[in-house]
Amino acid sequence: MKKFLLLFCLFLSLTASPALADSKKTKSKTSSPVVKVSNKDIKVDSKRSYVILLKDQAYLTSKLKASKKLIKKKAIFSVAYVRFTDKQIYYANKNHQWIPAASTHGTVWYQEDAHTMMVLSTDKKGKLSYILYNPAKVTRLLLTHNSYVYDAQGQLFLSKKSTITNLKKGQVLDGYSSQTVSGKKFYLTNKGWIKASNAKVVKK
Repeated sequence: MKKFLLLFCLFLSLTASPALADSKKTKSKTSSPVVKVSNKDIKVDSKRSYVILLKDQAYLTSKLKASKKLIKKKAIFSVAYVRFTDKQIYYANKNHQWIPAASTHGTVWYQEDAHTMMVLSTDKKGKLSYILYNPAKVTRLLLTHNSYVYDAQGQLFLSKKSTITNLKKGQVLDGYSSQTVSGKKFYLTNKGWIKASNAKVVKK
């Protein structure tokens, strides 16, 4: 993976976008995410941060050295921590067993700073995408149709039980941002990505 050499000031400039602002530019930067390079472990929102292994992978130690313990392909890995290095991004469970993010498919959420949340997503090829949003800038969305939950690449997202999540018509969601994938617009909500055509903006 390319080294994360983009200046942090570019990163901060993304946080100024309003709620549900279109994030087409994010899509073009998936190969070189604008994130801070750090060897510190960042605690994530473990309730909604989990990934699925794309291949058999040896657990790594806290020093990122391969151990003898193996996690199997298609296993679900609950993420508790994320670490950025100049070479790669790594995820750890609550037992501080580490794996490369590129070996997984799924989504990880964490508090980037006092005002900003980060959502990291890897697709079924381990390719990374990301989006930043300010939780204070929330738009209320009413589901006008039943809606599936998608990942950041516009693919149906599987739950921890390998099932597709279907949100029912009439639910009110918190909307944070939007993006267009293959000509279709999606909203990022507190339940995940949904098709914009399945919801409408409502007043608080």
